[in-house]
Amino acid sequence: MDHSKLKISFAELGALLGTRAMLANKVIVDAKGINEPQKNKHSFNMGAVCNVARCGSVACIGGTMGQIMGIDAFSYVLRKDTLGAPISNLFFPPQKYDFSKITPAQAIKAIDNFLATGNPLWSKILPKKLIEK
Repeated sequence: MDHSKLKISFAELGALLGTRAMLANKVIVDAKGINEPQKNKHSFNMGAVCNVARCGSVACIGGTMGQIMGIDAFSYVLRKDTLGAPISNLFFPPQKYDFSKITPAQAIKAIDNFLATGNPLWSKILPKKLIEK
């Protein structure tokens, strides 16, 4: 896995692998659409960049990566999107999807696709029922 081919730094690769591992091992659990952190619980919600409070958090893939790297997660995610970095495709699925309904299992598949190909392939992972009307 060559981080330079993915156009990310070594720190980003480590944070992405850490995010994947925490999702897979249920250290970060599905927030079920809740955007506010709960005490002593780290949750996943692709619709929330990163909210942290009282030893709890709710964050998306990029927000979790920012936390792992010890940087401002919100600025990190938005900066990657503004710069048009390839990883921003992982942070922002196609706009037609309701991000908050993306599950940890779907996020893991997108991370795996990104690591293998540089593209998360969200459209192949997300079911049509997630399309906003």
